[in-house]
Amino acid sequence: MLGRNVNVFVDGNECDLLTSVASVLSKSKDKRNDEPPLKKLKIDDNCSTTDTHDIPVMFRPSMQYFGSEHYEKREPLLLRGIIDDWPAMQKWHDPNYLVGLAGERTVPVEMGSQYSSEDWSQRLVKFKDFIVDNLNIDGSEEPNQNRAYLAQHELFDQIPELRKDIHVPDYIGGTDVNPRIKAWLGPKGTISPLHTDPSHNLLCQVFGSKTIILASPEDTPNLYPHEHFILANTSRVDMRNVDYDQFPLVRAVRLRRLVLRRGEVLYIPPGWWHYVESLAPSFSVSFWFD
Repeated sequence: MLGRNVNVFVDGNECDLLTSVASVLSKSKDKRNDEPPLKKLKIDDNCSTTDTHDIPVMFRPSMQYFGSEHYEKREPLLLRGIIDDWPAMQKWHDPNYLVGLAGERTVPVEMGSQYSSEDWSQRLVKFKDFIVDNLNIDGSEEPNQNRAYLAQHELFDQIPELRKDIHVPDYIGGTDVNPRIKAWLGPKGTISPLHTDPSHNLLCQVFGSKTIILASPEDTPNLYPHEHFILANTSRVDMRNVDYDQFPLVRAVRLRRLVLRRGEVLYIPPGWWHYVESLAPSFSVSFWFD
């Protein structure tokens, strides 16, 4: 997601500044404390089981079909049955497992409602503190107003043990042997505003659920992108409460809305606008590929 992080060059390689600092801080040996176990997160959510969208839904389509009908044509697709065998599906909703692997590691998190807002900032926190403070482990329904979001982070490079719990989907192997793998972990209410990305994306939902709104690249003129180059891939329209008086052209946009649930994978082609909002504590993994 462009326009989000500050990048620097380390040893000739471009990397996110906070991620780099977090990596250095995390090289110290993890501590193990004898503390009471944390409650597991609910796997199921209370979202409606019916959606109204015209995005095709397929159970394990062939690679040939995916390539010819969606990858080449750049059409979204909701996939089912392709991450059911991930160990992450049974492990990651248990915060004790996550904390046990990396509780003392330092990670970069986003603070504020969304990265395009004035109240947005970033900070470094211990992974354990982030989980305890933000994943509603106490069972409360309302999100913390000071919630943090571990967004677009290369968590699996930092914590290789977690990388073993996921597998690169076969649909990527024929085009990109080294996809960029990003983690998205946070409480209910986290938002990524309507934006585009330059790469193909398989967004995999490990637990929790998210509302996603899609719009075609053809609708770009009607979605009011920010004029500043840093946010040029992000719309000025607040999809939670569209101001049609200020942004009248949005009425002409064909918006496709769905709820992405545990075990589902959404293929988002390059250039497609997408808005994402967590309906419950959620852990997603995105694979960006060419």
